[in-house]
Amino acid sequence: MTTRDALDRVLFNDPPMANFCVTYPRQPILIDNTWLPANQPVVISLAACNNDPQVVGGDRTGNRSHLAWSVGPHACPANRIAYLVAQDAVDQLLDVVPQIALRVAPSELQWRPGPFHRALVALPVKL
Repeated sequence: MTTRDALDRVLFNDPPMANFCVTYPRQPILIDNTWLPANQPVVISLAACNNDPQVVGGDRTGNRSHLAWSVGPHACPANRIAYLVAQDAVDQLLDVVPQIALRVAPSELQWRPGPFHRALVALPVKL
């Protein structure tokens, strides 16, 4: 797997902004048998959008369709630069410490609480 594919996998599964968009429907709207009332805040979860079990299936390698950078007029204007910086940082780290590995099972990683961000408390690794 390339570094870019690994970054996209993370952005699909655990985007740093899991719940990002707050919107207010102008009128009541029915979505998946649930009525959303007018003028009440609705939080859109990008993590949930990317991981709907009815839609997700198969290998996502090479798939860049996650919503971590948003889309349209509200899309991140620096996503290409962010990809380059992250990809270069990971590649340089792996060049210097190729044997780096998690010190704990992925299920043991602890996440910071919060309704919007998704961030680890710590990333324990063995060098």
